[in-house]
Parts: sequence; C-alpha cells; structure tokens
Amino acid sequence: MFKNGSGVLTIFDKGCGTERAFKLHEERKLLKILKKLGMALIESESEDQLGGLMFFTDPKYARHCVFYTRKL
Repeated sequence: MFKNGSGVLTIFDKGCGTERAFKLHEERKLLKILKKLGMALIESESEDQLGGLMFFTDPKYARHCVFYTRKL
C-alpha cells in the first residue's frame, strides 16, 4: 500500500501535531520495476475478490493504491 500520484503530498497529522510530507508513487512505474525483479501483478478472478490495482482515499483525502504481486 502506498500513496499514489506524482510529486510530494503534505498533510497535517493530528496525531503528531505537525505537517508530514509523503513522496507519491505512480503505480505503473512501480509495477514495471517489480516486473524487472521477476514479480507479477495478481489479478482478481471476479469482482468480489481482491486483486489487480485497488484504490481508496483515506480520511485525510490522500489517495492510496494497493496491489498484490507474486514471484514468477
């Protein structure tokens, strides 16, 4: 799981009482790197199963991407 996009995202963290900066990652670039390392994306077999690229937005409005990979 990682914050996706490009550049840097700065958000206020109430738990720490300060702003935090996060480097954003482009999911396709990460998948290319992982492919070079012998990893492959695990696609879901149906709509109700986990797999492929999954995206969500957290309560701080930061976008995240989650994916599963396996060694080939």
